[in-house]
Amino acid sequence: MPDGEGTEGRSRRGSPRRDASTVRYEHIQTRLQGWGLTVLRVATGIVFLMSGGQKLFGSGLSTVSEDLGELQVPSPLLLATAVTLVEFLGGVALVLGLFTRWVSMPLVAVMVADILFFHPPSGLFVEDTGYEYALLRLSACVTLVLAGPGKAALSGLLDSWVRPSLLRLLRW
Repeated sequence: MPDGEGTEGRSRRGSPRRDASTVRYEHIQTRLQGWGLTVLRVATGIVFLMSGGQKLFGSGLSTVSEDLGELQVPSPLLLATAVTLVEFLGGVALVLGLFTRWVSMPLVAVMVADILFFHPPSGLFVEDTGYEYALLRLSACVTLVLAGPGKAALSGLLDSWVRPSLLRLLRW
C-alpha cells in the first residue's frame, strides 16, 4: 500500500483522494474568486459613489429630504445628509478597498431602509418603482460583508505595511 493511502482510494484520514487535475482546478477557482470579489466591490462602490455624489452635488439631497418628510421622519434633512454621506464615502472606500466589511454594513442598512420605506407597495421591477435595483445593491453589500474585499484592495497593502510597523514599534 503506498504511503498516505488507506483502502478503497481513501487517505489514512478518511478523506477521498483527489487527482492532480482537481487540485489544479480548485487552485485556479480560488484565485479567480478573489478577483471576482474585487470586480463586485469596485462596481458596487462606483454605483454608491455616483448615487451619493448625485445626491450630494446635484439636486438629489432635497428630493430625498422631501421624501423623508412625507414619511414623517424627524429631521429629514439631517437624515438625508447622513444617508448621502454613507453612500458617497462608502462608495469611495469600496472602490479603494478600504475597510470593506465595515463600510458595507451601513450600506446594507441604507438599502434595507430603501427597500422597506421607499419602494413598497410597488412590485419588484424598476419600471414600477420597484426594489430590484436596491435588492441587487443590498445583495452585493451582504456578499462583501461575508466574503471581504477580494484581491486588489488597499486594505491588504495597509495590513502588510501597518502590522510590521506596529510590531517594530512595540519591540522598540
